[in-house]
Amino acid sequence: MGRRTSKTVRTKGPRHAILTFDGKWWTAEAPHLAGAYSQGRTRASALSNLRSAIRDLLDAYEQLGEEPPFREVAEVEVEMVEMAG
Repeated sequence: MGRRTSKTVRTKGPRHAILTFDGKWWTAEAPHLAGAYSQGRTRASALSNLRSAIRDLLDAYEQLGEEPPFREVAEVEVEMVEMAG
């Protein structure tokens, strides 16, 4: 493997991650970049793995000479309502 260099990547829009836990694994998604997903045993490892996945994905698009598939993301508040059963 070649030596990896660190570089700052500027992405469009908000830079949020969605984290979910299934009782064993944390999954992380960058909703602003299609295909940017990862997982880890801890939140920290899931986020670290997601950063690597984003870097690798952006590097791949750069090598192909293509624009990454950025998506517009909006943050909204939702009210949770308990449903009568």
